[in-house]
Amino acid sequence: MLKLFTFFKDIEKRNFGLDLFRAIAIALVVFGHGFSLFKLENLNVFIQIDGVDLFFVLSGFLIGNILLKIKSNSFKPLIAECRNFLKRRWLRTLPNYFLFLILNIFLVKFGVYDGLLNINTLAYFAFLQNLYIPLDLMFWESWSLAVEEWFYLLFPVLLILIFSIKKIFRLNFNSYISICLLMVVVPLLLRIIFAIDLPKETNTDIYLRKIVIYRLDTIAYGLLTAYLFVNFKELFSRHSKLFLIIGFLGLVLLRFLPIDGSNFFRNTFHYSLVSLFIAFLIPFFYGIKKPKTILNKSTVFVSLISYSMYLVHLPVLYLIKITFSELDVKIHALIVFLAYLIITIIISAAVYLLWERPFLNLRDKANRMNGELRSNQRS
Repeated sequence: MLKLFTFFKDIEKRNFGLDLFRAIAIALVVFGHGFSLFKLENLNVFIQIDGVDLFFVLSGFLIGNILLKIKSNSFKPLIAECRNFLKRRWLRTLPNYFLFLILNIFLVKFGVYDGLLNINTLAYFAFLQNLYIPLDLMFWESWSLAVEEWFYLLFPVLLILIFSIKKIFRLNFNSYISICLLMVVVPLLLRIIFAIDLPKETNTDIYLRKIVIYRLDTIAYGLLTAYLFVNFKELFSRHSKLFLIIGFLGLVLLRFLPIDGSNFFRNTFHYSLVSLFIAFLIPFFYGIKKPKTILNKSTVFVSLISYSMYLVHLPVLYLIKITFSELDVKIHALIVFLAYLIITIIISAAVYLLWERPFLNLRDKANRMNGELRSNQRS
């Protein structure tokens, strides 16, 4: 039996503003794709803000607060901390990913879903489908998950590598900031190299926007935001409204710049500025007070199922389009759109409760055991 209170367990410990930020991000994604039912993909200005970019920066901010706690003066404890970080992230992300990867393979196999299956499909099991070149076969929404997974893996590896270099050469500098700057600068440089003499007919959405090596900096901006927020929290809290205005106006300005997909600025610095302006929004959202209304629980609900919604909504949308196309029913697009939203939410809630939540409980249990072990070692 599904217990709705599971959604609201420890609700008082959650940050409402960040839940709201995540809920807005998934709404932008789900609504943006769903508006294709109206044949009006550009329905309003807000949909032009990429919800995936919001997820990237927020993810960087959240994991940044975790990574900032990894401080060790010896090699073995650092390895243990990094291993624990990866274990937590993988228990959070991999179960849903592989569930929907297998589901997509079956949908394509039996002709329900468009796509191709061949030996290259194995790349999806190692997040290699868009590492540096696109493998545009199926499970198209997985591109963003590959970006995140490679970031989760690279940061601890770089942290251990830099720790070793510092020890060998007896250097003293901030490893966290160094890695963040590296991950901000390198993808930008790679985009610049890519954009030089770029043929106009190049599909930059596939060959640039959705490629891992070009998009790691978006998450890195979230990590930098976490560092600045932790160390200058009072400053950011005091001026959070100003940062919100700067961030929002910056995003609107970038939206209406007269540039196209072949524009050099669009393919290089534009991505950096979008990430920066999104980062400006976070201090304000972080400080939003929790409302004592149904808005709190509904926001938490959407936030919790957002990952499942991201993976559920496209198959649902595709199946709805096929169903109404085959039946040739002339039904109002709004009704179909509402059906798409309701079905997506119901399935996502079920996936969260029956599949995602058990793995999160396992992660939390392992984290508590690790905490108790460290406490016993200190005592």
